[in-house]
Amino acid sequence: MFADKTIGDIVRDHHQSVRVFEKYHIDFCCGGGRLLKDVVEEKRLDAEQFFIELATSVEVQAGDLPDFGSMETVALIDYILAKHHAFIRERGPVLVGRLNKLATVHGSNHPELIQIRDVFNRHYSGLVQHLMKEEMMLFPYIKAMEENKRTGKGQPSAVFPSVQHPIRMMEYEHVEAGADLRDLRELSNHFSVPEDGCNTYRIGFQELREWEMDIHQHIHLENNILHKRAQVLEESFA
Repeated sequence: MFADKTIGDIVRDHHQSVRVFEKYHIDFCCGGGRLLKDVVEEKRLDAEQFFIELATSVEVQAGDLPDFGSMETVALIDYILAKHHAFIRERGPVLVGRLNKLATVHGSNHPELIQIRDVFNRHYSGLVQHLMKEEMMLFPYIKAMEENKRTGKGQPSAVFPSVQHPIRMMEYEHVEAGADLRDLRELSNHFSVPEDGCNTYRIGFQELREWEMDIHQHIHLENNILHKRAQVLEESFA
């Protein structure tokens, strides 16, 4: 049922599958284009057990989460802006302050906190610039294409020859963001708080875990749904 599908398509159609992919540390955002059977083989998972878990997960109701696969493209962009871009802008400065405090107070006993702070600061700064590129260049163009297609007009003008150019740039930066998240997970020993960790330590690592989950979902929606739609939409003007 799922073995010959790409990971990104599975998550697009069955959002509940995310918890299984997270459990087995399977990249469903930047690595969403890979066939699931190849990843299962590469990770040497118990295939029978894994696919039972996956099949069980997709039978669980998704609750109040939108059906991203059938969501209109403009609505999907607005969702990404309201949910994920807002999350980065709201939570990023809080985490910067929290991790700086942890590094200052506990860095002498836990030098990895200094590395975590530095990696996150670079990661967050890069994401802020990334959001601006999407909001000023890519998203408005996709919305313009949608409007022109709806009203029967031609392809809108742009400063780039094809929507594939900004998409390639955005997806390259997504890969960089994903690498930062892997570094943060490894440096924090999978967000494990040491025995001498205080409440700030626990809160900081919990917020890092939530940050990772949000960025993964954010990248998935763009790489595996929005960008693919944009390329198909542009081709329809030819």
